[in-house]
Amino acid sequence: MTGLPEKLRKCIWFIIHSCANLLHTCPYHKVIHFSAHGIRMNGLSHSANKQMSKGIYEAEEIEVIKKALSGAEVFVDAGANIGFYSCIACSLGKYVVAIEPQPKNLRCLYANLKDNNWQNCAEVWPIGLYSRAGLLELYNSPWVAAPWAVASLVRGWYGQTKCKRIIPVHTLDAILGNRFRGKKLVIKIDVEGAEYDVLLGAVNTLRMSPRPTWMVEISNEFHPGNVNPNYQATFDLFKQHGYSVRCIGSSKLDYLFTVEQADKERK
Repeated sequence: MTGLPEKLRKCIWFIIHSCANLLHTCPYHKVIHFSAHGIRMNGLSHSANKQMSKGIYEAEEIEVIKKALSGAEVFVDAGANIGFYSCIACSLGKYVVAIEPQPKNLRCLYANLKDNNWQNCAEVWPIGLYSRAGLLELYNSPWVAAPWAVASLVRGWYGQTKCKRIIPVHTLDAILGNRFRGKKLVIKIDVEGAEYDVLLGAVNTLRMSPRPTWMVEISNEFHPGNVNPNYQATFDLFKQHGYSVRCIGSSKLDYLFTVEQADKERK
């Protein structure tokens, strides 16, 4: 749109932004219903949810999570989206702490927990995670065809700067507190580029005993300039707390951080 007159360009952006915000408050359109892994699910009609419906979504990551959950009591789903991983954890009899700030995702998350009768074995926090409590801007794709596709606290993530909303944020340490002292946790972090800031607000959680197992999605991709300024610092933070790391899945975006593996390497 760079070749258009300034007034026309502003008018187009206003229409796109208004339609995107309207979709944020309207009921879902093109909701799909499916069963995968023995779970009844509600989701949007886009590629990721279609993969979920076929049972092929992040198959390697799901197997890793299931194995980790076999020795855990609590699953923390940071960036829960529509609750696919949360529902898998509930199906395995684990208590779930689901954290998701985006309203449309939350509607599906609520429905998925309720439709499977898991509303009493899960808690949902409709906020974002960060290194401190406060209010921040959540950037979304402005395109009305897929306004749910991208949402991040990182300005410019996936090129998004125009469509945004203010959301409350808090720390993972504050949400978990001391409620799960002595219990084994598995924590999944998928927060679209803000993982390092989330971990800065989870120092006490990193030090829990027994240590949690973490699955974190992190990459340089999608950041402005395809450079994640906190990429190495994220790995260093885990290393400082005694964790080791291995890549899981073929996408090379997801990493598993465990203390148990580090202990084996030292013996």
